[in-house]
Amino acid sequence: MEDFSKRVENWLSGVENDLDIGLEDLQNLDAYLLKEFDDLDSNADQDPDAAYGKVIKLAAVCGHAARKRNHLVGMLTKYIHRFITVMNRLQKDLGAISFSISVSFPFDISLSLNF
Repeated sequence: MEDFSKRVENWLSGVENDLDIGLEDLQNLDAYLLKEFDDLDSNADQDPDAAYGKVIKLAAVCGHAARKRNHLVGMLTKYIHRFITVMNRLQKDLGAISFSISVSFPFDISLSLNF
C-alpha cells in the first residue's frame, strides 16, 4: 500500500506521467481511498482549504483509475457518498452557499463549491 500511495503522489505531482493501475493494485487502490477519506473525516475541520485540495485530488485519482480499468466503476461508486459527506462539511467550513458534484461517463467526478 505504501508503494501505491507513493506512486499516486508522484502522479499527482507530475513526477510520473501515468498512474498505471494493474490488477495487483486494486486492493491497494481501495485501501488508499479508504485511508484518505478517513483522514479527511478526521482532519477536514482543522484545515478546510487543504481538505478541499485533497478531495479534488481524490476525485482525480478515482476518475483516472476508472478510465484505466473500466471494471472499477462499480467499486468506485461506493465512494460517491464519501465525496458528498466531505463536500457538505467543506461547504459549511469554508462558508460556501452550496456545492455540486457531478459524475459523468466515462467515470469522472467534478466537484465545486459555490460562494
